Amino acid sequence: MELHVFNSELELCGLAEEISSLIWKRSFFTSGSFTLTAPATAECMRLLKKHMLVEKEGEVGVITSLNIDKDEKSEKITASGILLTGTLNNRILLETDSSFMGLLDKNIGGAASASRRIPKLFVSRDISAPSDYHDRLLYANLGAYAEAVCRKNGIGLRATLEHSGGRRIKLEAVRGVDKSIGQSVNPRVIFSEDFDNLRGVKYQYSENGAVSTVYGYAVIPAGISYTGGELVRVEGDGNVGYDRIESSKSVRAETYNSLTQIIVGFEDDYTPIYKDQIVSGVSQQNTIASIDSAIEGTSKPPAENFSGSVRFEGGYKSQYDLGDIVTVLHNRWGMSDSIRICEVVERYENGGVTISPVFGSPLPTIMDILKRE
Repeated sequence: MELHVFNSELELCGLAEEISSLIWKRSFFTSGSFTLTAPATAECMRLLKKHMLVEKEGEVGVITSLNIDKDEKSEKITASGILLTGTLNNRILLETDSSFMGLLDKNIGGAASASRRIPKLFVSRDISAPSDYHDRLLYANLGAYAEAVCRKNGIGLRATLEHSGGRRIKLEAVRGVDKSIGQSVNPRVIFSEDFDNLRGVKYQYSENGAVSTVYGYAVIPAGISYTGGELVRVEGDGNVGYDRIESSKSVRAETYNSLTQIIVGFEDDYTPIYKDQIVSGVSQQNTIASIDSAIEGTSKPPAENFSGSVRFEGGYKSQYDLGDIVTVLHNRWGMSDSIRICEVVERYENGGVTISPVFGSPLPTIMDILKRE
């Protein structure tokens, strides 16, 4: 296993050839990660440093964590990091654009300010989507925003290293290909233990962190009276019984100021004396629109997935890849579904390779749940 290592300016620093193990996790809607272990030789110590870039088959990750261990027999270095799409989580949304990829470009790409851009990062607009920007998103985490847009539009993000015309990192949106049994345009891909192309299959279903029905309501600032209609909106109100899992989200009511005149006295001839006064109120129409924007797309279905390991020589990246929609069958369990490959974990250890795809939505982590609180 060889990995090319570059500095932040994409200057080639060398090859990491002495790797004893590598776990390379690719994710479609979220950022991937990697962990590699190598002997702590002088060459590995020179290459594996913080913020060095690691390239594997075009995909690029950045080292964000290092650990060096020494025992009686050996010294080893463990370097971990994120695939480069994960750097979106290190930015907030400051600049806007009607295009999703244009918005990313303005916040982390070449169109961003010099202090915010990632060096040598080019944002491709070959595939994009509406940005769905509204004012409540200002200062939101850019990675969380990007994940929401990707899930809504069925696209993923990928960062790859381009060598032609000078090295640069290309951030692009990608669409998976439908290769399920229910279509006839593309070659079909079916995973099943019966076909001996899926081993150690596991099925998981969890409502942990799921939300089916979201109530949005307005908080009226102190000192402002409101006697209009109810400032509450509901998304997913059709869910009932055990399928109904409720959550809520508040927004600040949209207010306005108007100038009016009040009578403060009378002249001797009883002519009224007026004084200007500013009156504040709540704009019902604008507040309802703000609530709708805040709760749109915030419901989260239960996590449901199949996972297992596949043969390395079984068509990975040639017949199917991350993001593709394939069919998974398990006859004995009576389960069949056409679902997206949302994650792939590649393990390189002891001279062997294991490819473990996750079909469907991965289970939420504790941090995922805490971030939604």
